[in-house]
Order: sequence, then C-alpha cells, then structure tokens
Amino acid sequence: MTSILYLGVEGVLFPRRSQRIPHYQLENPGAAYEFGLSRNIAQIVMTRPELAIVLNSWWVADFGYRRLVQMLPDEIASRTIGATTPGNRMHRREPGQQTRLDFLRADIHRRCPESLTIVDASRTAIPFEYASRTVLVDYLRPDLFGNFCNDILRLLSSVTTLQTVTNVST
Repeated sequence: MTSILYLGVEGVLFPRRSQRIPHYQLENPGAAYEFGLSRNIAQIVMTRPELAIVLNSWWVADFGYRRLVQMLPDEIASRTIGATTPGNRMHRREPGQQTRLDFLRADIHRRCPESLTIVDASRTAIPFEYASRTVLVDYLRPDLFGNFCNDILRLLSSVTTLQTVTNVST
C-alpha cells in the first residue's frame, strides 16, 4: 500500500521562515531535533515502515532539495522520496507562480497515493478536499504537541483511500 505523509516543514520541523533558522542548524543536522515536532514525527515514522514522506515546503526552493533533506532528522530524511515544490533555489513568488496548495494538489494527483496524511502549520497550504486527512500544527502551542501526534497516528492508522477522499469532494 502506498502511504504518503505530505510534510510542511515550516512551523512543524523548523521555524516558519527559512531566514530564521539558526546557522548552527545548517551545519549540524542533528540540531533539527531542537524545534517543533521533529523528534515526535521521527518516532512516528519509525513505527510505519510503509510510510514515504514528500516535503511540501518553500524551503526546497530556498535551500535546494538535497540540502533540506540533509537538515532533517535521519529517520525523516531516510523516508523522504521527493518534494511538491521545485528546488534549485528558484525565485519565490514570481507573478503567476503556483502556491504550495497548488503544488500539493498537483503532486497528489501525479503520485496517486492509496493513502495520504498531510501535516502542516499553514492553513493556506491545505487543499479543502483533503482537510479530513490533515493535521494542522500550531508550533506556538508546544503543550498541544501530544494531541498533534495522536491526530497524526490516527490518520496514518485510518483506512481512507485517495479515491474515497476525492469522491467526497465532488
């Protein structure tokens, strides 16, 4: 079964803006455990051998795909199979450019996963038709991290196929 976790790293694994990432974290990927849900998501990923991760992040454009993957905790990096957004430090937000929501929607249609879960900190990056398969994280509420992790585990355990989600939205 193809199960994909679409992971927005802004506000989930790292601070929202790539300009705010501490320099030492760029040089020391192990420092990724120091922010947000990094440690929790790494632990969840290790319990799900069938799970693949696709990054849905502007950080791919800011740093490049390979460099971003190197910044991730090893457990997450080893399961990362791609990104929804183009890399190679493309210019962000040029006129007519797609949003993260558009990139995510297109990637889901291209990959056709049998099951998907979206974890993000930005409501504007979530296609409405996949809201029921989404955990919206508030990184300013570390007291709720346990709830977010339980929600992620619940969605990963539920058997809702892409076909079912698509039919509900039409």
